[in-house]
Amino acid sequence: MTARIRFAGLLLVVAACGTSSGGDAAVSISTKTASGTAVLTANNNTFAAATARVNDKVQLVSGDPVGHSVMSDSDAWTFDSKSSSFVAPAKAGAYPFYCGVHGKSMAGVLQVTA
Repeated sequence: MTARIRFAGLLLVVAACGTSSGGDAAVSISTKTASGTAVLTANNNTFAAATARVNDKVQLVSGDPVGHSVMSDSDAWTFDSKSSSFVAPAKAGAYPFYCGVHGKSMAGVLQVTA
């Protein structure tokens, strides 16, 4: 087997692992870095339910070719478009949010824990 064929096969395996069985690759906040930063991922113009601790920095990471932002329904935070991040509220609770670029058709809920 040539190196080119092995590389192409590896790409197919990696691509297959990148989506769920339904083909929808939407991911919610699922990663917490050691520095107190939660990672919020947007994929396929979709957010899922998300979790962060109070006052955590929440970093938006997009797998989409278009831009997104994270706007609070209740003005609980201000999204920083330069760093693609915001600070989670200081009070635990459920905070609905939406994409400032795509509107409320692209929405989720940030669950803030103590």
